[in-house]
Amino acid sequence: MAAPLIDRALAVFLPAFDEVVVVRRSLAVDDTTVARFHATLDELERARVARYVFPHLRRDATVSRGSLRELLASLLGDRAASLRFVVGPQGKPALADRALEFNVSHSGTWLYIAIAQKRELGVDVEGGNRTPDVDRLAPTVFTPGERAELHACDVAARPHAFLRGWTRKEAYVKVIGTGLSMPLADFSVSLGGDAAVQLVTHALPHAALAHAIHDLPAPPGHAAALAWHRGAVAVRRVVLVDASA
Repeated sequence: MAAPLIDRALAVFLPAFDEVVVVRRSLAVDDTTVARFHATLDELERARVARYVFPHLRRDATVSRGSLRELLASLLGDRAASLRFVVGPQGKPALADRALEFNVSHSGTWLYIAIAQKRELGVDVEGGNRTPDVDRLAPTVFTPGERAELHACDVAARPHAFLRGWTRKEAYVKVIGTGLSMPLADFSVSLGGDAAVQLVTHALPHAALAHAIHDLPAPPGHAAALAWHRGAVAVRRVVLVDASA
């Protein structure tokens, strides 16, 4: 059964065990907000932010991490600066006490944060002002079957079909926690417009049954997808909270 997607007015609430909450917000905030976010970061996070060469990337990284801290803190009744994070063997971050599971992605000026209880998540958003070079990128991202499906699309529709497939794949590798150790061209997903995505994987045959992938609403020129581990309790609702509305 496909998990319904609904919009809800911005509010702070703890997701139920059969629910995934996705918060979407713009990275375009004022300097005061950036400074507030920066004050919540720990030394390691500040060092990572400082490694970005361009100021706009440092700013986006600060807003992304600070937004995550403030959101998690509001849900857990804690201070944003007090949260402690750990990094898994493949580089996937998590709360040290695993009180909530989360995943984060941003592209262009948009940030997506997915949150759940006791359930691994992966979220991805891609797109922005530049149209992807489909012919150059597709061989590194898609299987031969996916490339055939992509080229069966109208030429004008191919860039968005590419973004749609790319986000679905990125969300999947993020939920299973393999990162770049599992190349995107090692497994395939459906590229059509259905919100519920069909997953076919070659490297891990059991994963198609253990995980689900769904598209998320995205601003024009973007695509977004959410993946989750099915677990003992089925996801019955994905709640999209638009914090930029």
